Parts: sequence; C-alpha cells; structure tokens
Amino acid sequence: MRTLTTFCLALIASIALPLTTLAQPWQSSVQDHTITSTGFPEGTIKVDKKLTYIGSDKWVLYGVADCEIHVFAETDADKTLKRLIWVQFEGYLPDKPHTYNYDKEPFRTELSGHTYFDRVTFRKMDPAQKPRAGSDAERVLNMLESKGIKLSAEAANVRWVRLNEDRRKELLIIYVENLAPLNLTAADLADGGKAAADIETVRAGIRERAKALLTIKMK
Repeated sequence: MRTLTTFCLALIASIALPLTTLAQPWQSSVQDHTITSTGFPEGTIKVDKKLTYIGSDKWVLYGVADCEIHVFAETDADKTLKRLIWVQFEGYLPDKPHTYNYDKEPFRTELSGHTYFDRVTFRKMDPAQKPRAGSDAERVLNMLESKGIKLSAEAANVRWVRLNEDRRKELLIIYVENLAPLNLTAADLADGGKAAADIETVRAGIRERAKALLTIKMK
C-alpha cells in the first residue's frame, strides 16, 4: 500500500506543473493558406498558393516563451527547398520578466501599416551543423525533413519582427530563398566577395519577392 501511495503522490506531483510551464491555447489557425490570429497581433496573413502548407507546431520555447509556428514551402523536382515562409507567434510566459530587443537591427520595413525590424542574411548551409536543441529552427527543420525536403546549399534569409507595446510578445515572419537561381553564394556577398558591392540591391530584391508572397492584414 505504501508503494502505491508513493507512486500516486509522485504521479500527482509530475502532473501538477505550474500552468506557466505549459503552452497556452493556440492563438492562431490555418485555413486555405490563410493564418488567422486572435492574439497579438490580431488579423490575417495569406500565403501565396505556390507554396505548400507543411504544418504547424506549438510548445514552450526554452521554458520561457509560448511559441507557435506555421510553415509553407516550395521545392524543386528533387525536393530541395526553393522558398519557405515561416510565421511565428511568440510571447514570454507571465512569470518570466523578459522583453524582446531588436534595437541593434539597422533596418526597418513597413508591412500593412506597421513597422517591423528587418534583417537579411546569407548563409552556406552545412548539413552537419544542427540547430540548437529545442529551438524553433530545430522544429522547422524537423517539419521539412518529415516531408522529405532538403535544404539548399546556399540560402538567403529575411526576418521581419514586430513587437507589442511592452515588448513581451512578437510576430516573426521569416522568408528563406535558395541563392542558386541568382548564381550567388554567401561568400560572393560577404565583404571582399565578387558581389559585395551589390549586396543592398540583392537584399532589396529578396525583400520584394518575400512581400509578393504575402497578403498581411494585421491590426
């Protein structure tokens, strides 16, 4: 009897976790390529149907933030990634006294009447380099791999971030594009690379292609 009582107490203790350690109810949903959010920010994001809906996920990120993601992708004939849209709603849990800070980002972009922090980077993708365990990037990579999708060897990445007033919630819109059709590599666009002088033109083109895939109507 004592063993059973001990087991029951341990089971109850394991179940009775603080509510803040558990993911909150979904604030967003996907239907017909349109993401609808009822939390920050409220509204819709419609993704071009050239991209296929890959899936959604929700969890507590690193034990401190509620996180939900929606992923859309386009691939070539051998299932190598051509383009990806990744939309992420994130917010710190009530008992975590953190805020988001992107003030060091030098660029800003206006989307649907709101200001987003803007970053465009270029990267050589190393299959041996795995994302941080438990990260949002790991979740997205797992989604892609579950569909048999491979990353391109060289990629551009656009990240737009919008914060709420107290900077405890954020919307991230991430666009990834294969650099091969541009006949460029990350090294070409780095300082001293053959296309370094054209980097702002390349960034502008990537931003415009990302915007063309999205119809954003957010409060």
